[in-house]
Amino acid sequence: MLCRSYKPIVEYIDERFEAYLQEELKVKRSLHTYHDTRIHACLYFLAPTGHSYVLWLFFLHIVKLQVHAELMNIVQVLYCK
Repeated sequence: MLCRSYKPIVEYIDERFEAYLQEELKVKRSLHTYHDTRIHACLYFLAPTGHSYVLWLFFLHIVKLQVHAELMNIVQVLYCK
């Protein structure tokens, strides 16, 4: 069974896009004063490791990235401790 920890994040992003869409669909728009709360990009930090469990973690990262990539731009960052 895959971890579904990304679902609350996806729901939040969908709510932000829906709020913006509702403002856009109004007859009298006020987009110039509307505070845009949409998520435009995600920084995804990955630690480079050489352990055997990396393949499973890598698989989970791919699943999460595929879901998030449909909603926003993903910037992958490899970091060293």
